[in-house]
Amino acid sequence: MAALADYVEIIENNMECVVMKVEPDSRLGLIALGCFNGNEELIRLTKGETQTCTLFYKDGGISSWSWGSGGHTPVSDSAARCGKMVQLCLEEDFDICTTGTRKDIKATLHIRKIGDSIGMVMVYELSWSSEDDICIHRNGRYLKHMDSLEEAKGYVYNRIEFVDEEESIAGTGCKVLTITGLRYIWNKEA
Repeated sequence: MAALADYVEIIENNMECVVMKVEPDSRLGLIALGCFNGNEELIRLTKGETQTCTLFYKDGGISSWSWGSGGHTPVSDSAARCGKMVQLCLEEDFDICTTGTRKDIKATLHIRKIGDSIGMVMVYELSWSSEDDICIHRNGRYLKHMDSLEEAKGYVYNRIEFVDEEESIAGTGCKVLTITGLRYIWNKEA
């Protein structure tokens, strides 16, 4: 299944934002993702506690909306999905930090394409109180939820070369599995 990462290239990654250029001839692919209109030329996502997603269209038009700790812009479900898709593309596919500390953000400024994060230390924390709802944090920041522990482990092990694994119980009573390793591949299927 195609993803947003298949249709964009990063042209700027700085402390404030990431700017992606939409690849030529990707109109149908963007439309098939379900929340783009196919006329996007550039996509920008700001970094920090509040994210602002801005779409720059070929005809000169612009649309922009925000979410995060500083509030949000009321938008359609499609626009909200679009913003989250952009954020997940940067965080999961490119491994770019968009919501962490300035130090965390600075550590991923070198990333311009998929694979630039190979060799980086990744610390995944899988936490759960029920094995059908696994919360995944990467390098201290929330990443995503998954439906099973096995699915979550598979997701992590498809991205890193295993170095260390440690189980613990959090103060809340949740079980926590911490997996530390080196990013070694980008697996589109995972």
